[in-house]
Amino acid sequence: MSVHRNDTRTDVDAIKALIARQFASLNWTPQKPARWDSFAADFFPGATLYPAARPANCQAVQGFLEWMKDLAGSKMRSFTEKVSSQEIHVFGNVAVAVAACEMIGGLLCCVPPVPLKGLGRGL
Repeated sequence: MSVHRNDTRTDVDAIKALIARQFASLNWTPQKPARWDSFAADFFPGATLYPAARPANCQAVQGFLEWMKDLAGSKMRSFTEKVSSQEIHVFGNVAVAVAACEMIGGLLCCVPPVPLKGLGRGL
């Protein structure tokens, strides 16, 4: 079987769209909840994830979502995640995708803001 260049490009475009959707579905603010169901729908039953939290531990999709929902409901008021780079290679009917992202979390903090006294005064 031969793979045509246009078929490969279509596959790569579909994979890029999937990656972007995955990262975007986990974004939330106090006004806009994350799209948990959209995130989960992209995985086969039994799929495992390795979240960025350390130590790295394998989690089922549902366990990962429970962890993220707990963060959204308690410690993290907002969360933004977007693709910063990705590399996708297609070999026949197999594709390998690696993506890196930028994450910004608005943590609830129990330490009051510290005034920046003397800022711009040569300190």
